[in-house]
Amino acid sequence: MVKKIFSSPTIMTWISYFVRFGSTIFVLPLILLKFPEAEIAVWFVFSLVIGLAQLADSGFGPSIVRSTSYYYAGSKHIPKNIKEFKSKKEINSNVNYNGLIDLLNTVNIVYIFLGFISVVVLMFVGEFIVSNSINMTDNVAMLNSAFYLIVIQAYVNLQKVKWVSFIQGVDKVASIQLAQSIINALNIIFNFLSLSLGYGIFALLAINLIFNLVTLFYSKYFVIKWFKQNEKLYSLKYNFNKRIFISIWPSTWRWGLMQYGGYLTNNGSAIVVSQLSSPTLIASFLLSQRAIFFIRQVSQAPLYANLPRIFQLMAKQDYKVLKPYCAKAIRMGLAIQFIVLLIMILIGPKMLDVFEINTKLAPLSVLLVMSVSIMLELHHAFHAQIYMGSNHVPFLLPAVLSGIAIVGISFGIVNHYGLIGIVIVQFLVQLSFNNWYPVYLNLKLLNWPFLEYIKCLFYVKKCN
Repeated sequence: MVKKIFSSPTIMTWISYFVRFGSTIFVLPLILLKFPEAEIAVWFVFSLVIGLAQLADSGFGPSIVRSTSYYYAGSKHIPKNIKEFKSKKEINSNVNYNGLIDLLNTVNIVYIFLGFISVVVLMFVGEFIVSNSINMTDNVAMLNSAFYLIVIQAYVNLQKVKWVSFIQGVDKVASIQLAQSIINALNIIFNFLSLSLGYGIFALLAINLIFNLVTLFYSKYFVIKWFKQNEKLYSLKYNFNKRIFISIWPSTWRWGLMQYGGYLTNNGSAIVVSQLSSPTLIASFLLSQRAIFFIRQVSQAPLYANLPRIFQLMAKQDYKVLKPYCAKAIRMGLAIQFIVLLIMILIGPKMLDVFEINTKLAPLSVLLVMSVSIMLELHHAFHAQIYMGSNHVPFLLPAVLSGIAIVGISFGIVNHYGLIGIVIVQFLVQLSFNNWYPVYLNLKLLNWPFLEYIKCLFYVKKCN
């Protein structure tokens, strides 16, 4: 029983998420109790900037997972577009180790360049986002220094993505999630102790940086050990394979730009709110957003944790097995999200009162709109991820235009309609295209009529 739990990608991903949730259970309440409201706002804005830093990956992380899954399934080549994907090629039963090694050596070079990009983006865009909230505190010098720890952490996190993505691609999701859960648990313990002893944001970020370094070194060691266990030798090299890069580049740059658009779509409202003059309003909205984003993370685990297996089925174009496999994961994810969102809306404000936390959740009307939006976004994100198993990424323009529209319109209306206006803008922009287009494309690719999909979603045995 225990072995089955530790070998399940979904369960281990949930455990990893809930360990991270420990920072919300143990660390965040102390932050809300001990920090002035202005510094609470800074803490949430720093989290927003850390999310921005992850965009420097530019889509290579998901491409590494997909490409690794293809080579692990026995493919000789990576399809660079939907036409190549549909022209079915012979799949060997043996793992393509040479392809895996060439892929790693190629992305080693790529991630040096991406690391430089992450530093540049944070030093300019990141500093712009945090400067307003920092200047409203009494610890401007210390918080400015803490910002530079974020810059270093961003570089470390980026290098970590390369190794973790490879591990996921060779279907070792459960193993890496277990290791990350242990490391994150230790991180939470040290954060809790630091706050209990009266240390501030700088100490928290320093501790986070140390444990991110631990994760980086461990994931690199894991990959080298995996090759050794399979009687293959891998040593860190910087050999650029042009054929592999050309295969992954079309989907990568589209996914990378799509991430920037997605960041603006998901966080554009938070960026607008972070520029307001009220620390109370900033803290309230970002606390609500953080809770809802965490609920989405937990809810996406049933499908996201099994993406390597989904990509392997996509490589073989085994849609008969793929459909019920995906339908079951989508159903579970949406059900979990609905239930947890309902619990948050009903008892979340009361829990904050019980712990005598002054920072409140956003008003009920705002929470309801945010909840409906995140339900629709999770559904279309599931389908987008499955579709991109074909290594085709057609969602670039909608993501970028949606992000720009949300930020631009929100800046224009925030002073007139407040938070409710901002979240309604996000909801309507997403509903106009993004909430349905990935679903349409994926069902079309899998030759899955919509009514059959709905029937399958509610009763997996009805899948054909």
